[in-house]
Amino acid sequence: MITLAIESSTSQCSAAILRDDRVLAERAWTDSAVDHQRLFRLLPDLFRDSGVAAAEVSRYAVDVGPGRFSGLRVALATANAMAQPGRSRVVGVSAGEAIARDLLQTDAERPIVVLGDARRGSLWFVRLTPQTLRQRVPEYRSIPTEQLGDHLQAADRVATADWERLAAGIESACRATRAEPVRSAVHPSAASVASIAGIKEESGCLDPVTPASIIYIHPAVAAVQRTVQRT
Repeated sequence: MITLAIESSTSQCSAAILRDDRVLAERAWTDSAVDHQRLFRLLPDLFRDSGVAAAEVSRYAVDVGPGRFSGLRVALATANAMAQPGRSRVVGVSAGEAIARDLLQTDAERPIVVLGDARRGSLWFVRLTPQTLRQRVPEYRSIPTEQLGDHLQAADRVATADWERLAAGIESACRATRAEPVRSAVHPSAASVASIAGIKEESGCLDPVTPASIIYIHPAVAAVQRTVQRT
């Protein structure tokens, strides 16, 4: 099984080509707010270094968020377009699952709470275990930032890619609940995205009809504006 995986939910992006679970070639880059074209420039290098032709890719695995909207759209559109000629499967993997994957490998007994800055005074929040990774899409919730402690349990480990922005609030909530914070930013990787895609396919939980789509924590701003204009 040849997989092309793309991770772009944070500013620390990556793409990789794998044969089964072995990484053949990988590229990582920092995405800016004004340049989302690096992926296209790096794809030829990935195929060259891996020795794989685009026609050999049988699965595309792509992070569908929550995360940076423009980066997610570019990655999903790229995967869908490249999958079309060979009718390859496109598997959407959520950012929380990709972040939790390595942490659960080191300690599968304790849940991983993954959260991120959802703006508007809120956090996106999900609790993950090895079992939830074998389900379609975990339940993501939006919670008020100041209420994080109400949603944590003593057994939880708490991880985020937004550590610099959220550290103070996470530390406070963890002290109150005896949860354990992961005290550095944990970014998902393309290899983790590919691994979760494989787990989901093996467990048979993927919807064979519904295509991968981006996870939205808030309603689209344009949709809200149209609703306001109509009322």
